[in-house]
Amino acid sequence: MRNESSFLMGSLLGFVGRILCYVGFAPFWVLS
Repeated sequence: MRNESSFLMGSLLGFVGRILCYVGFAPFWVLS
């Protein structure tokens, strides 16, 4: 159970990180 929760948190953080990356790069794509 502890492993499952940590895995869930890891994937969730990775998903949020990817969204933040896309949101951060969006202005550059719009400018170029």
